Amino acid sequence: MCGFCHSRGASVPNGTFHFPFDDANMTDWETGDAWDDYYTDHGGYYGDGVVGDNEIRSSKKHHQQYFDFYESSKPTFVYHEVRCYECHDVHNSEKHQIRTEIVEEDASGNDLVITTENDNNTLCLACHATHGDFETITKEMVSDPVTNEAAIAAVVSEHTNHDYDPAGTGESRCSKCHMPKTIKSAINYDIHSHTFEPISPQKTLAYGMPNSCAASCHRGFENGSTPVFGTGADASLSDWTEATDVALADTLLHYFGPQGTWWSIDQILSTVEWVDGNIPERHSLGQNYPNPFNPNTIVPFNVHTSGHVKIVLYNLLGQEMAVLADEFMAPGEYKLNLNAQSFSTGVYIYDMTINNSEKGIVFKDSKKMVFMK
Repeated sequence: MCGFCHSRGASVPNGTFHFPFDDANMTDWETGDAWDDYYTDHGGYYGDGVVGDNEIRSSKKHHQQYFDFYESSKPTFVYHEVRCYECHDVHNSEKHQIRTEIVEEDASGNDLVITTENDNNTLCLACHATHGDFETITKEMVSDPVTNEAAIAAVVSEHTNHDYDPAGTGESRCSKCHMPKTIKSAINYDIHSHTFEPISPQKTLAYGMPNSCAASCHRGFENGSTPVFGTGADASLSDWTEATDVALADTLLHYFGPQGTWWSIDQILSTVEWVDGNIPERHSLGQNYPNPFNPNTIVPFNVHTSGHVKIVLYNLLGQEMAVLADEFMAPGEYKLNLNAQSFSTGVYIYDMTINNSEKGIVFKDSKKMVFMK
């Protein structure tokens, strides 16, 4: 229903209308009908995520939030399947119709009403608390963010590698990284991305598009009176291929990119997909396929009991090349999509560990893969 308006497409099969419609039989789409029978994507995108790649495709034009959302992992999120109305309330008058409260369960299983705002992170933490990187943040803490600010700040800052002042300077605000303003309407970059991907500076270098770090914060710093890196003031917001954009992206890659000092995971490199919710008989790490490969391959793995799953890629010298997965996962079958285009031809080792909060490491295995350009 939300996608009826928040998308950019054309009717099927003739493309006569810009909304879901069978223009051959003059039949309207109804809730529950398959979109493919009524609608085709005519969105405007950057160059990332082309057919055959495993990376996320980023919208360039507005009215594409529905397509963005289904580029993300949220509809099949391992903790629960996320829906638009969990963040938005179409009946209120708040900016972006952001929900002002969310009802969760407290530690005793009773209803807990959490007042939510985007700028102080409560909108995100109301759901993300108690699992993943935010496992030690309780729902009760989120319901009283002022009293628990120091405890919340410590956990979130460990995740962001930045100080915590989301409602003030914007530092460590979830949406600054995961929902940057990278989409154009009549004004350049006034619409938030809805893929939830923290867009790496690597994509600026590869595709000439905005990245989360620069679009949300660092371009403004470099154009201000107290630049952080001294890469130069950027003249044009609409052009991300200028020398200053390249210099800033290259500098930011030191922190966020392949072998980055803060985030070594390459955001273009890998994505994890949930395949099946049936509980496997045991933990397992499968052989990648195809193998040898160039540049894409799939690594299947099973999680028998909930735990923190970490998959790391090493070269034959034992040097860490990239962290492919590092998150809490529920029981189920998964596959990791790997794009190794930025690596050299050779033999690599991928290692998986599953850590349980009560039992420690409950599974560890490794296998070899061969990348041939």
